[in-house]
Amino acid sequence: MMRVKPVLAAVVAAFATLGPAGTWAANEAPGNTATYAPTFVPTKANRVILLDVQPAGKRLVAVGERGVIMISDDGGNSWKGQRAPTTRTLTAVVFSDEKNGVAVGHGGTIVRTTDGGTTWQAVKVPETGPDSMLGAVALGSGRILAYGSFGLFMESTDNGATWQRTQIIDEEFDRHISQIFKAGDKYVLVGESATFAVSNDGTKWERRESPYKGSLFGGLVTKGGAWLVYGMRGNIYRSENQGATWTKLSAGDERTLTNGRVLDDGRILLLGIAGKMAISSDDGRSFTPLKVPVRQGIAQAQPLGDDKFLLVGDAGVAKVDLAAASSPAK
Repeated sequence: MMRVKPVLAAVVAAFATLGPAGTWAANEAPGNTATYAPTFVPTKANRVILLDVQPAGKRLVAVGERGVIMISDDGGNSWKGQRAPTTRTLTAVVFSDEKNGVAVGHGGTIVRTTDGGTTWQAVKVPETGPDSMLGAVALGSGRILAYGSFGLFMESTDNGATWQRTQIIDEEFDRHISQIFKAGDKYVLVGESATFAVSNDGTKWERRESPYKGSLFGGLVTKGGAWLVYGMRGNIYRSENQGATWTKLSAGDERTLTNGRVLDDGRILLLGIAGKMAISSDDGRSFTPLKVPVRQGIAQAQPLGDDKFLLVGDAGVAKVDLAAASSPAK
């Protein structure tokens, strides 16, 4: 069975790149959370596997292997490492605003922050069981969806303080969910084994025919309103009629694509294994491979301004200038 970011997730257990484990002084709070005073660890940002990075106001927060959280307050020039109240790998982080955020990970791990990532609280949700969280999306007004392996689907309406698990699509659904994204007035869900579903409210999901019979690892909506999904073996599909019909595209080779984002000017970046990075300047109708100084998997790209980007992935943190990467990759 496949899951999102397959190479990135597989190598997490094989690497030991951190210094000594930090210690945590837990203060059990009422309810199902425990507040921890963070222990900062001497972690080099380019020597730790990171699987996501997101802004919390002007701060950047990255998460990755063995519960490591990296924080930068100067645009990614310097980083401070700390451990979340878990030793499980954190696969994704999302912020509702500059203060309230949630990180999710392996073993049903959920941690949350109410101060922009300075401190984190472990959220105990027995309903997750041992299944892994693979992603999360903030929908506004404190509503967050978290999802992952074997059909795991969780919803919070209070910025991650409490959660409810729901069986979606049908009673037998047990495929890994790779990503959920907002598409105009709808929500789109993609995953392994041709999993593709659409919802009007993010709660009730209708299975649709997938344009690809293999696993999809992500999707997005272009500035022009087209749906774009991508996944194994570099497959990309684009629809201008909300998934009724699809056009198959290529990003130059068969390296698996695991993430993507729409830039403020409408350009689209796609990211993947083995340093894969491609860009579109025509609303996702075509993609040009980029030559970047990263040979390992790229999990996420965060804009820094002036066409410069912060990349996180198997090699930790790296910066890339699109002007220097604009020559086609060979």
